[in-house]
Amino acid sequence: MREALERLDERERELLEWYLVQDLSERAIGARLGCSHVVVHRRLHRAWGRLCAVLGWRCRFQGLVVEGEGGNEGKRAEKWVGGC
Repeated sequence: MREALERLDERERELLEWYLVQDLSERAIGARLGCSHVVVHRRLHRAWGRLCAVLGWRCRFQGLVVEGEGGNEGKRAEKWVGGC
């Protein structure tokens, strides 16, 4: 996972950390960045999609399906579904 995250740019890693690890809402992230939650949502969507591609996961938005090895993928994906 760390190698995959390193392949993202710093801004994408930061967004994913705030959203998935620190559990900040899209509105809270928008307040930090000085942009709307809609912009944050779009950026998160792109960052998550890039991370899935790097990991070889198949992602589908309108809900999220993640297929990969490990076991935590589905659990984290539930957070994303709630944010859509």
